Amino acid sequence: MSLTLKDIAPSVQAGPVDLDDVSWEVSLDQIQSGTGQLLERTEVDTASLGPSKVTFDESNVLYSKLRPYLNKVLLPEERGVGTSELIPLQPDPDQVERKYLWYYLRSSRFVAWASHNVSGANLPRVNMKAFWKYSIDLPSLPEQRRIVKILERAEMIQRKRRSMISELDELLGATFLKLFSGELSDRSSWVKLSDYVTGKGEYGSGAASRRWEDSDYRYIRITDIQNDGLLNPEKVVACADEGAKLESYRLKEGDLLFARTGATVGKSTMYRHQMGPSVFAGYLIRYQADESSALPEFLWGYTRTPHYKAWVKNEQRVVAQPNISAAKYRDMPMPLVSLGAQEAFSQVYHSIWEIKRELNALAEKDGELVASLQSKLLS
Repeated sequence: MSLTLKDIAPSVQAGPVDLDDVSWEVSLDQIQSGTGQLLERTEVDTASLGPSKVTFDESNVLYSKLRPYLNKVLLPEERGVGTSELIPLQPDPDQVERKYLWYYLRSSRFVAWASHNVSGANLPRVNMKAFWKYSIDLPSLPEQRRIVKILERAEMIQRKRRSMISELDELLGATFLKLFSGELSDRSSWVKLSDYVTGKGEYGSGAASRRWEDSDYRYIRITDIQNDGLLNPEKVVACADEGAKLESYRLKEGDLLFARTGATVGKSTMYRHQMGPSVFAGYLIRYQADESSALPEFLWGYTRTPHYKAWVKNEQRVVAQPNISAAKYRDMPMPLVSLGAQEAFSQVYHSIWEIKRELNALAEKDGELVASLQSKLLS
C-alpha cells in the first residue's frame, strides 16, 4: 500500500503548555545523528520559552528538517517542547506503527532522498512540499511490528557495545581520581596547563572540508570527535587545502586537541598514529606536552574528570556563545603531578585505549549490520 507522508503522519502539535510549569525542551544538538538517541535532557521554565517552539508528546515522531543529512529523528516518550526546526509528525495508528516510521525516516534510502530535496545554501532544509508528497510503500501492521522487533534487537547490540566504551571512559576518569587523589585535594599546589605544554596553543586550518577520496590526510573537525575521545569512523573527510599548506596542521603522536567554540566546547582527543595521517580544523586548538613536565596521556586523562568538566561549564557562562580561547585553556588549573606518578596512569591509559579501539571497530560493524537490515527491511 503506497501512501504519502501527509496521509500517514501529518504535522500535529500537542497543544499549549502550562506557563506555570517546567517543560522538557529538545534542541537539535541533543539528538544523536543516525541513532535518534537523546544525548541530554534539559528542563526549562515554560514561561521563559520563546514563540518559535513546537509542542509534542508520546504520540509524535520528531523529524529535523534542518540539514537532513545529519539524520536527526527522535521518538519522544513524554510531553515537551522543541525547536521549530523539528516537525511533530503524528502517525496514524491504523496505517503505520510509530516506531516503524521512526526507523524509516532514519534509513539511508530516505536520508539520501531528503538530502537531495533541500532549499537554502547555508542552512539547507527539506523542501516541505516534496516532503509531504513523499510516497511510502507500507507493509501490513503485523509485518511492520515484525520488522521493528528485528531492528530493535540489532540496535540493542550496538548500544551495549557503545555502553561498554562509555564505561571504560568512566573507568579512566575514576583511575585518574584514585591515583592522584592527594594532588587533587591539595589546591594550593595546583599549576596551570601552560606549565605542562609548549607554545601558546595552535588554531587549526580554516579551510573547508571535501569528500575523502585520494587525500593524504584526514581532516579532523569538532564533529568528528566522539565524547569518548575516539574519532567517528563514519565522518571521514579531507581538507580542501593541499600540499605544503597542510604541513603546519599535521598532527603528531600525543598532540592534544580541544574544541574552542559551540555547543561541544571542551570536547577533546589525543592524537594516536593509529588514527591515520591527519590535520585539524580551525575550531580546534592543539597543544603539545612539554616532555620535561608532562605526559600527554596524563593531560588528556584530566579531561575525563569532573574537575575539568566543571571548569569548562564555568568558562562557558562567561560569554553568550560558548567559547574558550587558547589563552583561557593555558590558564586552566591542574594538579601538580610528578612524571613518575604520571607514568603509572599512562600505562592504564594505553591498556584501556586499546580495548576502546577494538570495541569501536566492532561497534562500526554493528552499525553496518543495522544499516544493511534497514536497507533490506525498509525498502
